[in-house]
Amino acid sequence: MIFRACNPPYAYRPLQTNLDVGLFLPCNAIVYETDSRKVAVSAFNPMAALEVLESEELAKISKEVSEKLQRVIDKVGKGKQQKDV
Repeated sequence: MIFRACNPPYAYRPLQTNLDVGLFLPCNAIVYETDSRKVAVSAFNPMAALEVLESEELAKISKEVSEKLQRVIDKVGKGKQQKDV
């Protein structure tokens, strides 16, 4: 499954800094089952994507978004582990 996630406040702030950020929105995440029947969750790191625009303000915002995405992925992983026990 491919998810496209948009958090309007987090999309609005970088667009006020640089309209080219729109090329990177919304954030994509994927969820799939591996050959070993495990669930994998991946998301593109916004910090890596926005580095090309070379902006300190965008770097701050992308760090916040990256941390939020990582927390979601971590929670999904923990939930899966708990179900397997």
